[in-house]
Amino acid sequence: MDDFLFAIILVMKVFVSYKYANESIERLEEILLNARNALGEMKIKSHCSYFAVPNGIDPNDGPNMMKSSFSELKKSDLLLAIQDSESRSEGMLMEVGYAIACNKPLIIFTKNDVKNTYLPGIADLSIYYSDVIDLHKKIKQIDFSALVNNKKYL
Repeated sequence: MDDFLFAIILVMKVFVSYKYANESIERLEEILLNARNALGEMKIKSHCSYFAVPNGIDPNDGPNMMKSSFSELKKSDLLLAIQDSESRSEGMLMEVGYAIACNKPLIIFTKNDVKNTYLPGIADLSIYYSDVIDLHKKIKQIDFSALVNNKKYL
C-alpha cells in the first residue's frame, strides 16, 4: 500500500499554455499533440485546455475558459508555454502571470523565428525550437523534477 501512495505523490502535472485565438486548428493540434505526447512518454501528466474543455463551457467563452484554466494551473506543478508566432495571446499572458503569482516554475518554448517577445527573459527555463519534432525532442530533455524542486536545470 505504501508503494501505491508513494507513486501517486510522485505524479507530476504540467499545464501547457499556447495561443488559441485565430490560430489554425491543424497547427494547434500538431504542436499540442507533440507536447502532450513528449510529456506522456516521460510519464508526466499534462493539462492542455484545448483537449480538456470543461462540460458546458463554450471554448470561445474567454472568461469561463480562463477560470477553468486558473483552476487547473493551480493544481499543476509548473507551466510550459509555447510561443509559435509573433502574435500576442491574451489568455496565454494571463496564464503566465498567474503561474508567476502562484510561484510555479515557468518554461517558455519559443519558435526560432519569433523575435518580438519578452517572455523568455522572465522564464525559469527558456528554450528555442525549430519545428514540432525539435519541440518534442527538447521537451524530453528537460529535468522537470529539478525545476519543480528549485534546483539548477543542468
